[in-house]
Amino acid sequence: MTLSACATRTPPLIRQVMRTIRTRRLLDPGVSLLVALSGGPDSVALVACLHHLAPRWHLQLTAVHFNYGLRGHESDEDEAFVAAFCRHRAIPLLVERPRLSRDAPRGRRSVQEMARELRYRLLEELAARHGCDRIALGHTADDQAETVLLWMLRGAGTTGLGGMRHDRRGSRVHFIRPLLDCSREAVLAYLQSEGLPYRRDSSNQSRVYRRNRIRHDVLPLLKELNPAILRVLCRQADLLAEDEHVLEEETDRHLSRLLIKREPALLAVQRDGLLALPTGIQRRIIRRLLQTHQAAGKVPSLRQVSAVLNGIVRARNGASFRIARVVITRDSDQVIVIPVPPGDPANRNRSNTIALSSNPTTSLPLVIPSTVTWPPSSQRIALRWESWQPEQELSVGKGRSLSMAFDAGRFTHALSLRSWQPGDSLCPTGMGGHRKKLQDLFTDMKIPRHDRGRLPILVAPEGILWVVGCRADHRYVPDAKTTQVLIVEVETAVGQ
Repeated sequence: MTLSACATRTPPLIRQVMRTIRTRRLLDPGVSLLVALSGGPDSVALVACLHHLAPRWHLQLTAVHFNYGLRGHESDEDEAFVAAFCRHRAIPLLVERPRLSRDAPRGRRSVQEMARELRYRLLEELAARHGCDRIALGHTADDQAETVLLWMLRGAGTTGLGGMRHDRRGSRVHFIRPLLDCSREAVLAYLQSEGLPYRRDSSNQSRVYRRNRIRHDVLPLLKELNPAILRVLCRQADLLAEDEHVLEEETDRHLSRLLIKREPALLAVQRDGLLALPTGIQRRIIRRLLQTHQAAGKVPSLRQVSAVLNGIVRARNGASFRIARVVITRDSDQVIVIPVPPGDPANRNRSNTIALSSNPTTSLPLVIPSTVTWPPSSQRIALRWESWQPEQELSVGKGRSLSMAFDAGRFTHALSLRSWQPGDSLCPTGMGGHRKKLQDLFTDMKIPRHDRGRLPILVAPEGILWVVGCRADHRYVPDAKTTQVLIVEVETAVGQ
């Protein structure tokens, strides 16, 4: 029977799922599906719909449930519910009980984010192990709208604003989302009409998580302004996803032309050819190179991509630095990306550690949060973002402090460390806004000539923020209106 076959009394939700599968070409008859089943309304509706379609489309279903034990007895009750649900319908069930350590290094990631990354990795492993052609996920149009708003808040480009894809190729198998054109309201109506039970996750009500605040506070307000907001946001995601597809094809075309060498442990592209491309395509190529050696499903951040583009691609010959799990080197007219071995201790660091090579390069792009090493002085400099309270006490530029705070709203966040250059100047704190050349500042502070070249200078596109350990520019110092700051701490001082 073809995918267009449809019984006259098929429930509306199943008819929509059939339309989505047909128009998006998500699967063919006879495929084997691994379906994620949490026990919540969306996943229960997905399994029920696919189970309804299985006989006529000859689908082979296997459900998988993940019990992380994060909600105590609730997690165990979810597992028992899922087991009974599948047993009643003779659906094979896989139960995985991965454990997440709350003390595991994760930077700014929440336990939920760690669970998501682990879940996607395990889904691919299980699909490969059990011979499944597709992995089906229960995301709805509401989830898509929430995702678009989340990415919007992060300042994402077309990749993020394109939202979730109906069909996404993983490292081993395709992920499909048959419910992505269905609203959560339609899902609940289907469950009620069919008398299907489901579980409620109590953590979904907590406003600790940003997605829940968008779900319970932001979207209802937007619906008051535009009752069709779900359709609007999903249509926007579709349009941007189409644009993204074109841009990715263009990236593929340029990358295949620029690629000099591709080996399991090395990628190399032409530097001059890369720099001749539009900046947007440059960023996409760098992201593609980094993503090749990143953790599965982990997309490099814009800051990481910009650090590579502004640093190594435009740096002196021989310069190299480390970012995330790769080392990037400029060698003549090549940009070389080499993965860091999995067992390397630096891969276990809590932050993104970047180390410049001993080559006499004078500029080090920064990713925040990170801890960097400045080779000329062997100083380790830690940088992080923090919220700021007016009464908070931290040195803001007086004397040779080794801790400093800067108002994050007053400078562009494409930061770097570099050595001082002739003509450098800043407006030091305590000088009434007057500009002073660094050469004169060094003389006034009695800094020996042989030490001046070793001092790191923290620089933004707007100018010098700090001569590290000496003076800061007063224009970037926090005041009563400051809400977020960049904290910079020097762990080892020059000459110590």
